[in-house]
Amino acid sequence: MKTLRFQCPATSHEVDSGISAHRSARLVSIRARCPICEGLHEWRVADRVSCTVLSAGHRSNGTRPSNGQSALQDFRSPSAEIIELRDQLLDELNHRLKNNLQMLNGLLQAAARKTDNSEAREVLSDTSRRIGAMGTAQLIFYSVRSSTDVSAQEFLAAVCANAGAFLGKEVSINYQAATGSLPKETAMPLALVLNELITNAAKHGADDHGRVTVNVALNQRSGTHELCVHDHGRGFNLEEVRGRSSGLGLVTKLALRLKGTFTVERRSGACCTLSFPDQ
Repeated sequence: MKTLRFQCPATSHEVDSGISAHRSARLVSIRARCPICEGLHEWRVADRVSCTVLSAGHRSNGTRPSNGQSALQDFRSPSAEIIELRDQLLDELNHRLKNNLQMLNGLLQAAARKTDNSEAREVLSDTSRRIGAMGTAQLIFYSVRSSTDVSAQEFLAAVCANAGAFLGKEVSINYQAATGSLPKETAMPLALVLNELITNAAKHGADDHGRVTVNVALNQRSGTHELCVHDHGRGFNLEEVRGRSSGLGLVTKLALRLKGTFTVERRSGACCTLSFPDQ
């Protein structure tokens, strides 16, 4: 295997980098500790096969950086080529993750259609909806790569649309979000919480005429985000059903992860509220 070789500026000896020459097409420069003089040198890849010395220097403290540290130094002041390559890799990762989630979702839906066991069918369907919510949050997360926040309105619209696609026309979902943003790290757990609360309302929140209407609101006030999901069913006591409902148990755990609180009130139906700080 042909490898990239460099010339040590201190001794003029050639150094074998151990890096395949085929990988040079994606390299702009390499910073590494020379095994001959033990100096830290930086070489620029000049013609994709041979390499020339760009600059050379020694660390004053004599410490030897690891390969991970050398790579970190390159990314602290990346060139245009490295930035472009990094963006390409992120796009590829996003695309593969989206496809994998869609494939997993399809497998779960197929399994739910084939089973004759109603309990197994419900578990598979619930899991499929959760995967769909995660996929929606992932798309929103990567669509704003240059920002640390996501639009609250876009987030709410996307997650409610995903839930509505699973639940069908029998369930009406109304939503509104105050103008504002959410920290990106809250997108995934919050999408799962909202999916669980909408699903629970669809199952148990029918009014006296058998219709299901779910009202969803996401507001921000004084450094706190508040998600409210309200149906027009009979309502329930959280402490009585927490142990029997895996979905509400998941909501409680996710609320802790968000460092928030989850409450349920009987107010012309069930009014479920998750409050969490603007992290």
